[in-house]
Amino acid sequence: MKKIRVKSSYTAQRTSPVLKSSYRSNSLHRYSPKARLTRLFVILGVIFAAFITVLALFVFPKIHFGKNFGSLVETLPTPDPTPNPYGSLVIPSDIEYTEDIPSWVKTDVYGQPVTLKRAASDTSDTLLSLVDRENVTVKGTSGDWSLVQYNRQYGFIKTKYIYQGAIPAVPEVINNVQVTDLISGVKKDSHLVNVQDVVSGITVDIQLAKDDNYLGTKMYPVQIALLQEKTASKLKVAQALFNQDGYTIVLWDAYCPYSTTVDIAEMFGGSSTLIDSAAKGSRNNRGTSVDITIMKKDGTAVEMPTDGMTLNADQAARVFKNMNETAKANVKYMSGIMRKAGFITSDAEWWHFDDSDWQYYPVMDYDLFDF
Repeated sequence: MKKIRVKSSYTAQRTSPVLKSSYRSNSLHRYSPKARLTRLFVILGVIFAAFITVLALFVFPKIHFGKNFGSLVETLPTPDPTPNPYGSLVIPSDIEYTEDIPSWVKTDVYGQPVTLKRAASDTSDTLLSLVDRENVTVKGTSGDWSLVQYNRQYGFIKTKYIYQGAIPAVPEVINNVQVTDLISGVKKDSHLVNVQDVVSGITVDIQLAKDDNYLGTKMYPVQIALLQEKTASKLKVAQALFNQDGYTIVLWDAYCPYSTTVDIAEMFGGSSTLIDSAAKGSRNNRGTSVDITIMKKDGTAVEMPTDGMTLNADQAARVFKNMNETAKANVKYMSGIMRKAGFITSDAEWWHFDDSDWQYYPVMDYDLFDF
C-alpha cells in the first residue's frame, strides 16, 4: 500500500500566540504604582482645599489685620483702685508719715486702757481700747498723737503711750515660785498679784508714783499695787467688810522693791524715824503690807489724822494727843476691820497694816515697771 504522506501545515502546528500583559503598557491600571501615587496626590489636594476652605470661612474673618493692638487693652475692665487704709479716719493736715516702727503700748497707770481714736483728738470717736503690752505699728505722727496700726485696725493713740524696743518680760514671781530673801538668803515661797485683779472696787492711789508725794519726789515708775496672793485675799475680805458699812479702801502703797527702799534710806534716812532701814528691808519689800485710808462709796473723804502719808512722826502715830475725836474714831474703826481680816497694826503709822504672816515671805527687788 502506498504510503500517503500528509504534509503538515505550519499554521496548524503553531500554538496559539501568548497575549502580552498590559501591566506595563497601561499606566492607569489600578495596580500601577504610578496610579497609586497619582491617587495620593489627588486625596492630598482635596484635604488641602478643605483646609483652606475652613480657614477662609471660620478663621480669617476673626483676624483684624492692621488693627492697633492697643485698642484690645482698652476694652478690658478697669481694675479697682487700691483701698485707702485710712479712709475711715480723720487725717490731720500736719500728719508726718514715717516708715513702719514696731512699738508697744505702755500706760503710766497699770491696767489703764488706752483708746484708739478716729482722729487725733480726745473728743473723737473711740474705735477700740488697748491695754499694756499690746503690739502696734507707728505709721505717722501729728502733734501729741501717733497714727498706728493694731492688727488690721488703724487709728490714733497718744504718743506718750507708745514705746519702742523689746517688751520687758513679766517677772516669774507672778507665779508661785521660790525666791531668795535678799537679807537672810533663805528661799521662801512668793506669788505677787495685781491687787486690782483681786479686790473689786478698790481705789489705787499709789503715793510714791506721784510727783507731789510726801517725799517730794517720784520714786515709782508706774501706778501699780502688788501684794502676795494670800495678803491680797485678806485685803479682799477687809474690802467686803468696809463695803457693808458704805466705805471702800483707798490704797496708798503696797509692794515696794528693795532697791527703792535703799534709795529712800539714802535720800531721806536722816530726816525722819519713819524711814525704813535698808539693812533690814521692810515688810513692804515682801509684798505683805499695805498703807491705806478709807472713803465713802460715793467718793466723800473720811476724816483721818492726816490727809495722806507723812514723815512727821507725831502726826503719823496711831495714838496722837492732838488727834480729834472724829479722826480717832475713824482710825479705830478702820483698824478693827483690818484686824478682823487678818492684819496687824503699826503704832508708828496709823495708815500702815501688815499681814499677820509677813515673816513667811522674802524681801525682794523686782522693778515695778516690769509688771
